[in-house]
Amino acid sequence: NEFGQKLYELLIEKTSNLEVELNSGIERIVYSDRYLVSPISVGLVCSFFAAIKENHQCNSFEIETSYPDNYQGRAPYCIADNFNNVDEIAAFLSSVGESLGISVYPDFLEKFQLDHGRYLNIELKSGKTIQLLFDQGMGYWAARRPYSRIKFDFNNFEQESVEFTNRSFDIKSTGGGSYIVVHELSI
Repeated sequence: NEFGQKLYELLIEKTSNLEVELNSGIERIVYSDRYLVSPISVGLVCSFFAAIKENHQCNSFEIETSYPDNYQGRAPYCIADNFNNVDEIAAFLSSVGESLGISVYPDFLEKFQLDHGRYLNIELKSGKTIQLLFDQGMGYWAARRPYSRIKFDFNNFEQESVEFTNRSFDIKSTGGGSYIVVHELSI
């Protein structure tokens, strides 16, 4: 899907000097989102990572997220259902990463150990850190209802990751407004 490239282009268009800063060289990228626990949300952030790689030759990314809670009372079956466990997320990340030519390293924490806010920190070789604050994270585009008919085989991550990277479907918002703030992080 084109989600990642479109998001990247929007951020470059709306944020003066962001592209110049990124072109100075990327040292490390970490995305933190305690609700990144479904194939659609994981796939969307990986799509964004692939766009960064395409434009800036960075191919290693880190994700901080919580352990998934699958309280649905049924087996997951659609692209917006939660994974059952960290092994499923890790397998999907590995497969999607391989399909997109990127490496994604997950770190799973308890929800209380993660900020409620979702952010992407881009550490630059210059020593600066650019932070993108996502009001609702990838979850803004990953609510279950619009995708309930898009099936996902939770027993075949390799095939699903290939299909996800080649799949074309409309990305839907949860409704209402949202925002992304881009700023230089002062440490």
